[in-house]
Amino acid sequence: MPTYKTAVAASGSAFPVSVECDYPHKAMVDFVNVISTSYSGKEKRASKVPARFTFVLRFEQLTHADGDTLWNHYRAQLGTLSSFNYTDYNSGEIFSVRYADQSLTRDSFIFDAEKIGITLIEVL
Repeated sequence: MPTYKTAVAASGSAFPVSVECDYPHKAMVDFVNVISTSYSGKEKRASKVPARFTFVLRFEQLTHADGDTLWNHYRAQLGTLSSFNYTDYNSGEIFSVRYADQSLTRDSFIFDAEKIGITLIEVL
């Protein structure tokens, strides 16, 4: 299976935290659109906020050191409180993101990283 370089770096950090991602990440775009239909059947459509991206990163068999690196980064961000920069390996575009999960233990964080994926949400 190919290895993909995924950079996860703390904003304002002196050094980037890099861990190799074993799977290509999933990048999903989320649109917040409101569609209302009047009695006549006409529709009104509006977008309430700009679209934002969600990234799901999955790592297979993290080493203890790589697990510590990711876990320490999560803790440094205070879960979902702080945003940080994420570089999309496909486009090279840098996104300001935050973690999606507020409360995790180290074991559940590593389990998510290896089995489900760590979810990052773009901060607008």
